[in-house]
Amino acid sequence: MGEVKKILGKISGGKKLGKDQCLILILAGILLCVISLPVEKDKSKSDLLDESGTIMKNEHTFDKEEISRDYVTYWEEKLEESLQCVEGAGEVRVLIYTGGSEETILARDGSEEFSDTTETDAAGGSRHISENRLDKTVVRTVDERGQNVPLVVRTVAPDVEGVLVIAQGADRQQVRRDIIEAIQVLFDVDMNRISIIKMKTNNQ
Repeated sequence: MGEVKKILGKISGGKKLGKDQCLILILAGILLCVISLPVEKDKSKSDLLDESGTIMKNEHTFDKEEISRDYVTYWEEKLEESLQCVEGAGEVRVLIYTGGSEETILARDGSEEFSDTTETDAAGGSRHISENRLDKTVVRTVDERGQNVPLVVRTVAPDVEGVLVIAQGADRQQVRRDIIEAIQVLFDVDMNRISIIKMKTNNQ
C-alpha cells in the first residue's frame, strides 16, 4: 500500500488527487496487469529452446487443419455424405471396421558392402568367408513449420473388413442395392461383410 501511495504521489506532483482521479489510476493499473499476464503465459507455452539455444515454436501449437485425421473417421463421414445423396436413402449413419491401422512407409538411405575372403590356417586348410552388410538410415526433411521430420514415401491404408449402414430408407430394396454397390466400389468388401439396417423414426 505504501508503494502505491508513493507512485500516486509522483504522478500527482505532490498534489492531492480526487476520488475520480484515484479510481481512474487504479483501474488503469489493473488493466495493465490483466493485459500483461496472458502475454507472458502464452510466450512460455509457445516458445521452446532447442539444444542450440534457438527459439522454436512448440509442436503442439499448430492449426487444426494440420492435424492428420483418423482414417476410419474420415471415410465414415465421407461415406455418410455420399450415401445421403442416394435417392430414397434419407438420413444415414455409417460405421467402418478395419483390420489394423495405417502403415507409414519412410524413405531410407543406405549403403551395401560386400566382402569375400579366403583364410588359410597353419595346417594348410582354407576357409572361405563371404559377408554382406546393409546399413540404412531414415531420410529426414524439414516441414512447413521448420521442423526436422522423417520423409514419408507413402501411407498404406488398413483393409476395410466390415461396413455397417443405418439408413432411413433401408427397407427399400433398390436403396439397399445402391448402398451395397457404392460400398463395394469404394472398399472392395464382400457382400456378406456389409450390413444395412433401417434407422428408427422419431415415433418409434
